[in-house]
Amino acid sequence: MLHTLIVGLGRSGQGLHAPSLAKARAAAPDLFAPGPILGYDPLHERADGIHVIDSPEEAARLYPSERTVVHLCTPPASRVCAAPGGWT
Repeated sequence: MLHTLIVGLGRSGQGLHAPSLAKARAAAPDLFAPGPILGYDPLHERADGIHVIDSPEEAARLYPSERTVVHLCTPPASRVCAAPGGWT
């Protein structure tokens, strides 16, 4: 069973991923671990149906990282990405 963490609670995270996950959890509850979907976004303090946390470290304390699926829903321009030769 897998836990869920959504990083970025804007249009994509809260508007698209969260509703799709709610439907998937209802259709196949045995695939998902009990407990709320976690969400992290320093710009959003609340999100319907999501337990908003203060940091990624808090997610690691609440759910085992090896059994947590992370949905990265932040705009591409705001991400730090690894690239050949270093970080970009």
